[in-house]
Amino acid sequence: MKRMILLIFAVFAAILFMASPALTEVIEQTNMTIINGKDVVGDTLPLIVNGSTTPEEFQASTTWGRVIRIRQNGNSDFFDLGIDKDGNFFINTPSSNATNHALTIARDGTVTIPKLVTP
Repeated sequence: MKRMILLIFAVFAAILFMASPALTEVIEQTNMTIINGKDVVGDTLPLIVNGSTTPEEFQASTTWGRVIRIRQNGNSDFFDLGIDKDGNFFINTPSSNATNHALTIARDGTVTIPKLVTP
């Protein structure tokens, strides 16, 4: 199972992750992968995840703009991170859809949490 997870991570990293080899170190240990790097102003970040969604794909509803899925216990418990057609960062849950997000941060910094529960 560990090798399968590491293989999936390696393929995912090879496709989506870009980081400067001179500034980044990937450490694989039992049950974890650590990425060490340095933020260099005007140059690099330790980890960059690029999505490649086009406006046409949003228009055709073939994408929601999700880029990363964080998952626990198979397929039922997960959170998706992405950037929607308007350039807003979002977090989705299994009950979210293309326009109804659990959390949205707009480009201007406005934060929306539709089901915010306060004590």
